[in-house]
Amino acid sequence: MGGKFDLRQIQEKPELATITVSLFNEPVTFRPLMASDTKLLTVFLTNLSAEIRSEWKPHDFDRRTAKKICAAVATESGFRLIAVKQEPENTGIKFWKRKKKLLIGYFIFSKEIKEYATRYADYGIRLSQTDWLLAPCVADKYQGYGLGSLMLKHLISIAQHLNVRRILLLGGVVASNGPAIALYRKFNFRIAGEHMAFPKLNKGVGKTLLKYYDMILELSNDSLGDTVKV
Repeated sequence: MGGKFDLRQIQEKPELATITVSLFNEPVTFRPLMASDTKLLTVFLTNLSAEIRSEWKPHDFDRRTAKKICAAVATESGFRLIAVKQEPENTGIKFWKRKKKLLIGYFIFSKEIKEYATRYADYGIRLSQTDWLLAPCVADKYQGYGLGSLMLKHLISIAQHLNVRRILLLGGVVASNGPAIALYRKFNFRIAGEHMAFPKLNKGVGKTLLKYYDMILELSNDSLGDTVKV
């Protein structure tokens, strides 16, 4: 990737934000989610564990949600980055090997920060139009093997091409989720503040309030643009 680009250009030319890396000596492609990815996203969302669903809560986890998301990718004020690999599929026929696409990572990257302006103002941070929200998620089977780091590194590179100055965690991170916090600290996210919220479960919300850390990453010390009104 070279030079600056915008969301419209990413939507028209997804290859601007696409890269293939090696994970366990197998190619994994990071690319923007497309309208044709409903099946891939459905399988990913419906197979997430109850634990992940309770800690990661930007939307529901069913086929209807996946279909709605994929239908709206061209009109969103942001984009969704996915990690896709080829996985062997059992054909039932000896010597005939076939591979299927599998979505193993899914990052939401959005400009819709207005609802966070008041909370961050309480932390002494005024948000601007160059601050974006991030909601990362990795399939259960691939957690702890570096996929999240690889995806986050690629997304930060895209963010810099989009002139993003700061990245905020959408909803924050559960304070007890040590591995996630360690990942964000590795990329220089810092804790801006904390809040209490109910975790989202498969059917409704949990009954116990949990503590969440709001974390933020500074990408540049340049001007932060127009501030968001509280």
